[in-house]
Amino acid sequence: MSVVATLSLEKAIQQLITLGEKDPLVVARKIEKRYEADWLKEELYALREQTISQIARTRINSRRHTAMSALRKGRQAPKELMLLGEWIPNHKGGFGWKRLGDWTAADLRSRENYYRKMSGTALRLADWCGECARLIEGEGVKTLGKVKAPLPTLDGSEREPTPSRHP
Repeated sequence: MSVVATLSLEKAIQQLITLGEKDPLVVARKIEKRYEADWLKEELYALREQTISQIARTRINSRRHTAMSALRKGRQAPKELMLLGEWIPNHKGGFGWKRLGDWTAADLRSRENYYRKMSGTALRLADWCGECARLIEGEGVKTLGKVKAPLPTLDGSEREPTPSRHP
């Protein structure tokens, strides 16, 4: 059944997510079935730049990751690696795109700080997962939703009271 849409594609997607849909492919299929083809064509055309740049970003990142993997295998960095680019955090809190071959020591320090912050977050999440697993095991339940104790905070400080998760 096709419906004439009075909302944007992004709002139609958000609506399905709000209604509980979690699979992107199912969202796409439901939108295709639910709305008229002409509306979908117009909406997709309106998002063409965003869509094309996302596809390009995915392909560029794939090339960069492939080239960077040579460094992990102990080989010399291929020359094409210097032509590939990466986002560099700047002093204003934003990012700028720069070819690897043009990176300065300051750019590398900026990336170093960025990765250190990311690793700190990953370690906090790892600690949180470990604490939650210990709670599940300690209470002898099967899932986190069944744990009666307050859940740990991500910063490792005192635990916050857990909202009622049990009927």
